[in-house]
Amino acid sequence: MRHYLVGVLLSLLVSAACAQPQSQSQWVRQIPISGLPEAAMASFDSYGPVVYFNPVVMQQLTPGVRRFFFLHETAHHMLGHVQARQMMGDPWNRRWLHPNLERAADCYAAQRLSPQERNAVAQTFARWQGDGPAWLRPVPYARASLIGTLNGC
Repeated sequence: MRHYLVGVLLSLLVSAACAQPQSQSQWVRQIPISGLPEAAMASFDSYGPVVYFNPVVMQQLTPGVRRFFFLHETAHHMLGHVQARQMMGDPWNRRWLHPNLERAADCYAAQRLSPQERNAVAQTFARWQGDGPAWLRPVPYARASLIGTLNGC
């Protein structure tokens, strides 16, 4: 029995060592929250990093714009902007946000989009300028330009 257990353990270790590494972003869970006042937001729950998203809002967006939002929020986790200790007791805490962190997350996301997707996101953000959805305001034209051109990334 002991040899059997050692063999099983070794085969699991070898399998794990030979497996293709997964990107960290695959460990960030996506959880729909109806009524979320934003399209999406990075947070933590008791199981680890999570991106909460509003499914009603996301259904209204093109696939490229949805992809941008998920990449942007995942970036906050990947770049270390949001930490579990910041969310203790308040998973909706936004006090950690800063314009420089938003710019870094925008760059992370935009760099992973096709040129067509970046253009669609930039056009969508520019169209929302001023009278866009409440959950997105304000959206400076500079943000749309950064996403569309990657200038400043």
